[in-house]
Amino acid sequence: EAVEIAERPEHKVTTSLLSLLDAALPPGAGAGRALSESSSKIVTKAIFTLQKICGGEGVRSEVCDSNILKKLVELLEDQENLSNVELMNNVLHLFALLSVGRNCSAKIQQFGWGRVYDTLMASPLALSQDAVRERIQAIQNNIKSFAK
Repeated sequence: EAVEIAERPEHKVTTSLLSLLDAALPPGAGAGRALSESSSKIVTKAIFTLQKICGGEGVRSEVCDSNILKKLVELLEDQENLSNVELMNNVLHLFALLSVGRNCSAKIQQFGWGRVYDTLMASPLALSQDAVRERIQAIQNNIKSFAK
């Protein structure tokens, strides 16, 4: 029921969350540009909320059609961001939900998943938690299966 409410255009939940993320994630957020503590908290909570409502096709499409995917892939390029367990888990969970669709999977790949995959697999969190490693590998497998 919450997903149905979130998908209604008059509620603009997804649009608001994407706007919030866009403002909190500067261009080139990764590659030596870790998020500030306050931005990290905002991004983490917004991604958590998005993943909870991503059950609807309309929500997934809106997320995939935004520029947020590119910024989230860039976010994963920074080692300091990778050390933020809650942020990393939320981004990976969102990518796992989105990567089951051909369009989203292609966009995640296009925005640099190949660059960050090895870094993610070698991250302390992935090395210490099988579930994280399995989620990263599941995203990779989804992307590869659609690339064929």
